[in-house]
Amino acid sequence: MNELAEKAIGFYLDYLEASNAGDFLPVALKSYIDGRLGKLEDRRSSLSFRQSAEVDIMAGILADGFQFSEEDLRRRRAESVSNVKRTNGRISLEKYARGTWEDGDEWQD
Repeated sequence: MNELAEKAIGFYLDYLEASNAGDFLPVALKSYIDGRLGKLEDRRSSLSFRQSAEVDIMAGILADGFQFSEEDLRRRRAESVSNVKRTNGRISLEKYARGTWEDGDEWQD
């Protein structure tokens, strides 16, 4: 068996035994990937915070304008969770407002 094949097999066996595949990445590449993932995480966190603030504003406006019973809130939460699961989070306000969706409609344009 030639030397290249022996090294390849040895590397592969070491890779399989390692618990962290990152041990086999060059330091510069690992650093670059970590940096990019960090920026992505920061961006996603910022967007999630902004979206949560907007939802809180909307919920506050609705709560101030309407009186909901505990049963109304439980029913609405159950419907909303079901809608989000069924549509994988892709809700269309236009279809919802028009009342054009039905149980089998996936709300995705």
